[in-house]
Amino acid sequence: MHILTLENVLEASEAVFTDEADKRELEAVRAQLEALQSHLSEKLAAKLGVQHMASHCEPGDCTSFFGPGHDGQECPEVLSVHDDSDWSRGRAVRTPKPMVVVVGTQEGALSAIKGSFVSERAALWSCARQVSAPCSIHGVVQTASAEEALAAVRQSRVLENSEGGIIGALMDKEFTR
Repeated sequence: MHILTLENVLEASEAVFTDEADKRELEAVRAQLEALQSHLSEKLAAKLGVQHMASHCEPGDCTSFFGPGHDGQECPEVLSVHDDSDWSRGRAVRTPKPMVVVVGTQEGALSAIKGSFVSERAALWSCARQVSAPCSIHGVVQTASAEEALAAVRQSRVLENSEGGIIGALMDKEFTR
């Protein structure tokens, strides 16, 4: 018998799943895992009085980032036993907010990647790590609702097209993994 961690299973699945349908399913599962990890990390941070800054999950690397809840706060022992990195030099960091990154495929379909992030830049960075095919970023919306984010971006596109101006902080950056 072989025992695999969740990260090992994700890594093996990425190596074996080669057709597009399997890849899409793996991406959906990874997004669900990251959402669960982020949710649990938020609850853990609240109980410990620290800040959950971000979470991401990809093969071989499912990680949550935590920092002090206030200046000078020591790292709780339950967190320090797993990581010996610097505890943000004892300085508090910004509180993450729910955000949705709206991405478009080469075919023009829009999809949403949800998470909690300390900034739009952090949301974009996390999104760039998650995509497996070329896509464009259409916007980052501060909301927990994928439906609200998609509607906001679609509305911004309509306004932009009808008025000829740029509405909001739409980014249209192309990137590939």
